[in-house]
Amino acid sequence: MKIYWSIITIFSLFIIGCVKTSPYIKPSSENKAFIEFPKSEFSDGFVQYMEDGENCGDIKSFTDETNPLKNFEVAMEVPANKRIAFNIIDTRFLTSCNVILSFELPKNSKYRFKKKWVGEHCYASLVKISNGEETDGSDAKVKQMILTGLNNDSCKVKNNANSSLSETLNGTP
Repeated sequence: MKIYWSIITIFSLFIIGCVKTSPYIKPSSENKAFIEFPKSEFSDGFVQYMEDGENCGDIKSFTDETNPLKNFEVAMEVPANKRIAFNIIDTRFLTSCNVILSFELPKNSKYRFKKKWVGEHCYASLVKISNGEETDGSDAKVKQMILTGLNNDSCKVKNNANSSLSETLNGTP
């Protein structure tokens, strides 16, 4: 099973590298929200931003300046009140993690991605930051997605995915 998920992750990274994407551009309007990626949890791995959170489409590429995993001290600006998605990819030994979370963030809100490993499985969640404290992020309407399509070029809501998801398991069929 470990080899299966490692192959999927490597294939996903290969496809990502082969797909021509347009660059990520910060929202120019006042209608934006913010996401933090804690360095302690994201110092290795990879994230992929998708402007179309319903279908995991319109993948945007990062530069060194816009990559949230190279700028931990700055919260990433994303469009508010629009469904977007992030594909969180990580490997640990021979086990890989690939979690796609789709969500809508309210205007001027601030959230933080959380990631952890428990044995061979990884979890990802999105929590709201309010007055410097982590709170329930259910107002973000989080959905866990799975890749579909012949070339993994679209996605759908994962079976049994809860729309007020606080933690998401990946790594099991």
